[in-house]
Amino acid sequence: MTKAFESGSNRQSAADSVPQIIENYQDFQPPSQLRALVEGLLNAVPPRYLVDLKTVLLTNQGALTRDQRREKLSDARGAYYRETNLSPAHVVLLIDNPLSSWPCWALRVPFLRYRVLSEVLYHEIGHHIHAVHRPGHDGRENVAEDWQRKLNGIFIRKRFWYLRPILFPTGKLARFILKSATWKKLEEQYARRRG
Repeated sequence: MTKAFESGSNRQSAADSVPQIIENYQDFQPPSQLRALVEGLLNAVPPRYLVDLKTVLLTNQGALTRDQRREKLSDARGAYYRETNLSPAHVVLLIDNPLSSWPCWALRVPFLRYRVLSEVLYHEIGHHIHAVHRPGHDGRENVAEDWQRKLNGIFIRKRFWYLRPILFPTGKLARFILKSATWKKLEEQYARRRG
């Protein structure tokens, strides 16, 4: 790939920033429109945040190498690898892990279909943004979670703009309930019963 050089730097331009999607599965049949879903999610990310992210690898547990299994990557839903001298920055999504945590019918509902992958993909892109573009000091996982929420919000506003009159008040109500003292008491009671 040719890179655009900006004032002597070795950085990829924002126009060429959409990462390449590579699929590598072993003994696994992914959902038919998986690649299109990932492309749609990537297109919603502002291009400046995808600069220097070379690939998104879609794979399953069966296709992992021995070294990757030793890293306990098979238990994860995804991973971000920073750029090194030997390899560019890339994201690995273990497709079978996020799909197994959702019921089969969820992939038929457009909003939920994107939600299944957006949680993992945007979290890993959040690690890339934290490492390359906007370092934060709140802890890597916290920063990645914040970016995951921001990028997911951008995607929902672009793709599901017609759901905003429903989702916005519902989200506000859910936050109010979860922050209320009554909810905290219910959580404490549940925790006492379990253990």
